[in-house]
Amino acid sequence: MTEADTLLFAMPVYGGYIPKFCTELVKNLVGNNTPAIIMAVYGNRHFDNALIQAKDLLHAQGFKVIAAGAFVAEHSIFPKVGFGRPNADDYKAMEVFANKCKELLKHRDNLPDKEITVYGDKAYDAAAFKGVPFYPDGDETCIRCMQCVADCPVKAIDAADPSKTDSDKCIACGSCICVCPVGARDYHSELYKKAQVGFEERCKKAMPAFTYYLE
Repeated sequence: MTEADTLLFAMPVYGGYIPKFCTELVKNLVGNNTPAIIMAVYGNRHFDNALIQAKDLLHAQGFKVIAAGAFVAEHSIFPKVGFGRPNADDYKAMEVFANKCKELLKHRDNLPDKEITVYGDKAYDAAAFKGVPFYPDGDETCIRCMQCVADCPVKAIDAADPSKTDSDKCIACGSCICVCPVGARDYHSELYKKAQVGFEERCKKAMPAFTYYLE
């Protein structure tokens, strides 16, 4: 990509970081001082080091990050957290962010010769998040429609037995739960139920959008 292009880099936040398999895909992107805008989606807990990690990944690939935002959506593992998000205020924050990005891009030839400052620990460890100890699977109501097999982004569901999940591959994104037409796929373990109570209590406060700009 050239300086005349613009990259919109949108990623989910998992445990405060960009999912590992997504970071590998970034290696396919090559910029040449190309302006980049980061949008991260987090589930109302916190985005932690996701923005600074994304900025570093893009910088290493030749991009110049001019804006970064972290926006709230329903949590993918504990959907009562962030339920109803994004809401009207979230969409308004996205609109403000988009308009500010448009203004920055109008002056792409005169952008400050420095890196954007975003929230995060500069000494972050991208391997710190090891995932969660529970994974969705199917129950006896599974009709073997294979929708979950097709939709799984990491191919963790075997077509030979779609009720099972490969825990070494699964990232607990919840996609299989969302697409299951009969509700067979879910988190069925007692460990999940115990973790759910504490997490929902800790994250019941509505979190806002966070935005940063190159200024």
